[in-house]
Amino acid sequence: MSPTESIKKLCDTSLEKLFSDKKWEKIKEKKLRKGTTDPLFSERDGRMAFIIHSVTIRSGIILENLYLEAVKSTCTNLDVWSEKKFKISGHAMNQAQDQDNEEVMDGDLPYGQAVKIGNKKKTRQIDLFTYDRVNKILNSYEIKRAGGHHDSEKKEKIIENLIAVQLLLKSYGEKEKKIEVKRRNSFIIAHMNEDLFPSEYSSLQISGKDVDNHFNAAVSKKINEGYGYFVKEFRRRFAIIKSISI
Repeated sequence: MSPTESIKKLCDTSLEKLFSDKKWEKIKEKKLRKGTTDPLFSERDGRMAFIIHSVTIRSGIILENLYLEAVKSTCTNLDVWSEKKFKISGHAMNQAQDQDNEEVMDGDLPYGQAVKIGNKKKTRQIDLFTYDRVNKILNSYEIKRAGGHHDSEKKEKIIENLIAVQLLLKSYGEKEKKIEVKRRNSFIIAHMNEDLFPSEYSSLQISGKDVDNHFNAAVSKKINEGYGYFVKEFRRRFAIIKSISI
């Protein structure tokens, strides 16, 4: 089966921007003005380096959308949505830093305030929410490619964010969504299966190979259809760039 037209459009639009000649000319001009053009690379090599760096970010955004659409279309027992700016309170941040405390994820905190860090309010993008209407379970998910290594500081930060979100989930569901929440969980989905956390926090991670079991539905089929299309189109366009002689 082919991916939906909306997913095709999303992939095509992302890749058109990535491989745009017009955009690359603007990047070159900006580097010249700033004096940051790297003399080690030819123009072709510089463009290839830009594409390789940028495509990992773009593919992550594609995956976020693929998971959202796949779960929404296959898990009819769930209400499914995303949240661009989930507010993180100072209390939740402080409590989430106490990761040596086995009970750090117990209890619930009021949702609604976002602590200010500098001039910005602390928020998180939640890629996927699911609400089990029968069992009254609210889950949140952050989608990661998870194809490479994270250092210990980065892992601690990811765990801290997941804990802070979980502490606020019950109140968020009740106040913002007007739903009854008997249980709540905050997860990260590691699409490429890299282990992100130490064993004591492994329950926070769902690997890409395990998503069908987790959702009790064939969500991976739809995800792989869409991502396969993105990968195929990227390779086709990248081959054209590599063939250019400069």
